[in-house]
Amino acid sequence: MLFLKSVATLFVFLTMALFITINGCGDDNCTKGDCENGEGTYTYPSGSIYEGNFRDGKANGKGSLTFPDGRKYTGEWKDDKPSGKATYTFPDGSRYKGEFKEGNFDGQGTYTFTDGSTYEGGFKEGKFDGQGTLSFPGGEKYVGEWKDDKPYGQGTYTLPDGSTYEGEFEHGLATEKGTWTFPDDNKKNRKVN
Repeated sequence: MLFLKSVATLFVFLTMALFITINGCGDDNCTKGDCENGEGTYTYPSGSIYEGNFRDGKANGKGSLTFPDGRKYTGEWKDDKPSGKATYTFPDGSRYKGEFKEGNFDGQGTYTFTDGSTYEGGFKEGKFDGQGTLSFPGGEKYVGEWKDDKPYGQGTYTLPDGSTYEGEFEHGLATEKGTWTFPDDNKKNRKVN
């Protein structure tokens, strides 16, 4: 299921914050510039490379972190953690562009999946949260409230044939408190409840 894939993908990103510790350029890992208070390049023993601004030996300001497996974060940093606006690209081609807080997707952003599906809206601690829209390449679409990566609250779910469910969702599922509308004249609108 797409929601589970997004959770797994976001988890991979969150592990990134576990090994971001820059200790200045007192060792050979600072390969270029000033990794204490300035602009420099720091290479981790793992092969990851941070290029950008430093303050007090920590990534602060603008910078990018490239991982050996192809993941890349480009954007704002605060005290060695992704914070502010940035783009995070995964090796499979999926991408997040938006706000970060303490190393998590947090605030407004857009996540593009490898199949072309996109989620645009709110994130909280790395999960879809608040108002958002999930659109699939085949025309399927959900617009509404999210909680913990799942539709939760009021929303509208549209199928490729134009059928829609408008109403309440809980834990990713439509409840009985809503209305289905079908485009076919042979079918009548049905209110569920």
